[in-house]
Amino acid sequence: MSSSDDDSYSLGSMSHESHSENSYSDDSYSEDSWSESEECICQGMYESGAPCRLTSKSKSAAAESLRHGLDYCDRHFEQTAFVFCEDDADSADDSDDERPLKEKDFRGLAPPFFGRSDYGLAPAYWPRRPTVPKEYSLPSWARRCGNGQDPSLCGDIRSFSSFIVHRPSKAVVGWMQGQIVRRPNPDLVVSADEHSSDLYWLVENLFTEDDYRLRPELKRGSIWGDSLDVGRFLVIDTVELVEAHRGKRVLSQLHEALRSVCVEWGTRCVFAEVLMLQPRECRLLPSSHTARRDSLHKLRDSFASMGFR
Repeated sequence: MSSSDDDSYSLGSMSHESHSENSYSDDSYSEDSWSESEECICQGMYESGAPCRLTSKSKSAAAESLRHGLDYCDRHFEQTAFVFCEDDADSADDSDDERPLKEKDFRGLAPPFFGRSDYGLAPAYWPRRPTVPKEYSLPSWARRCGNGQDPSLCGDIRSFSSFIVHRPSKAVVGWMQGQIVRRPNPDLVVSADEHSSDLYWLVENLFTEDDYRLRPELKRGSIWGDSLDVGRFLVIDTVELVEAHRGKRVLSQLHEALRSVCVEWGTRCVFAEVLMLQPRECRLLPSSHTARRDSLHKLRDSFASMGFR
C-alpha cells in the first residue's frame, strides 16, 4: 500500500501479482446480466494466491462455465460460496450479541498465521470471532473485540477482525479489523454506502460504476494494470497495538501472515486507508518549532514494508 504526505486519505493495495498462476474469488454477475459479447474473467485463485487468468474467450475446456456467464472456471468452481456462504450467515445467533463475551469465546484450536517473523495474525470473519489457542495470554481488552456486522449486507460485505499475536511471548498484543468485499455486484456501491462513508468513498473513488474495475486513471503509470479488476478484496480500517510493542516494526513483520490470510480467504488484494495528520495536528519540536512529520513517514514506510504500493 502506499501513502502520501498530504492531508487527505491515501490508499494503497497489496496483491498477489508476484505469483504465477491463479487465485480465489467469488460470484457476482448473474447470468441474466451477462451477454456473450462480454469477456468473463475467472475470479478464482490458486493455492499460491495467484489469480486465475482463464477467461470466457480461453480455449481451455475448464473455461466452459465462463462461456455460460458464470464467475468461476471449472477448476475453481468450488470457491463460489467461499467466505460468503449463506449457511454461515444463517447460523449467526443474534441473541449471542447481547450477552457479555467471556474468555472461552476467544479460545480455539486453530494456530495463528505466522511467516518467518515473531508477529502473526489470528483472524476470523463474521459471524465467527478471532480465537487463539489456550497457551496464548488474552488481555481483558481483547474480550471486547468482536465482529460487528449488519446481516443485510452479508451478501456483499463481511466484517473481519484479527488478533495480532507475538510468538515468543505467546501473547495477544494488538488488533486489526476491516471488511471483505466481493464484486462485481451491481448494488455494491449502495451496500458500501449503507455500511460506512469510508467504504463508500473507497468503492466510489477506486472503481468504475458499471463493473467495479480499477479506474483507468489509476492504472496509468502504476504496477497494477488489470490485476485489481476482478475478485474480492480486503479493506483494513483499524490497526491497534499495545504500547509495549509500538516502535518495533510490527507492521513490517505481518506481511507474510497477511498474504496467508488473503490466500485462505480468497481475496486478491488488500486496501488500507491511511489518514495523514494535518500540520496543525502535528507536535512541534521545542528546539526548531517545526512540525514533526517523522511519524507520518514511519507510518507510510511501515505499510510499504508490508508489500503495499
